[in-house]
Amino acid sequence: MTVRDWLRLDEKTMMVGMLDQSAIIARIKALRLARGLTIQYLADQTGIHRSIIGKLERGKRKTFNLDEARALCDALKVDLRVVISDEPMSIVE
Repeated sequence: MTVRDWLRLDEKTMMVGMLDQSAIIARIKALRLARGLTIQYLADQTGIHRSIIGKLERGKRKTFNLDEARALCDALKVDLRVVISDEPMSIVE
């Protein structure tokens, strides 16, 4: 299941909303950069290889799964719902 598909959050099934996966990754990258974190840090925290994270951020890999999205959000200490929302996002902790 990809992030574009139905998500299970807090035991409820929700749709992703209006953001596409590239927009979600852009939000994750913005959070990473704003917090001064490296791709290697996210890789270490998530178990997702740094080349995969880098490809996602550069748009070389177009899809990712829900587990990857959750892991990245957990490493950034942000709720997944914030990242998939179409609402403006504050990148300040």
